[in-house]
Amino acid sequence: TDHGVIYEEYPAIELDCVFNGMCHALIGLWEASMCEVTTDAMPDFDKGVRALRALLPRFAYGSWSLYSLNQCLGKPLLASPYYQRSNGLLAQVIGRMAKEPEFQTYGKRWQQSSESILLRIRLSVRVALDRYIHAPDLLHSDKAINKKNA
Repeated sequence: TDHGVIYEEYPAIELDCVFNGMCHALIGLWEASMCEVTTDAMPDFDKGVRALRALLPRFAYGSWSLYSLNQCLGKPLLASPYYQRSNGLLAQVIGRMAKEPEFQTYGKRWQQSSESILLRIRLSVRVALDRYIHAPDLLHSDKAINKKNA
């Protein structure tokens, strides 16, 4: 991309850049480098970190985070409360691995906002309604698959 290398969690026509998937790929590259599995891992880790750092502000939605940069709902795809906590932890892990304080800042903010029960409930309802209204197949994918196989 214009921002650098993005490691996608799954293939798609459009850029998804799923935050947790990108972070897990970076952790894998870092681990491969530390274990000396390959000499190419650290340069690839650094490329991915640079791209994710450039995109990091786009994942912020107030004190909440986005699941991915995909606009499949015609608007930002908010992280569910589970992924909010996960994004916060992963941002802090990547920040420590890469020695990047900006990741730490975002991660801590996301972790703190996920501690509010009221905010989690409100955003859970919002995420479910957004997906039901704008992309009902996201909530009914098992039923759709079963009907196709019937």
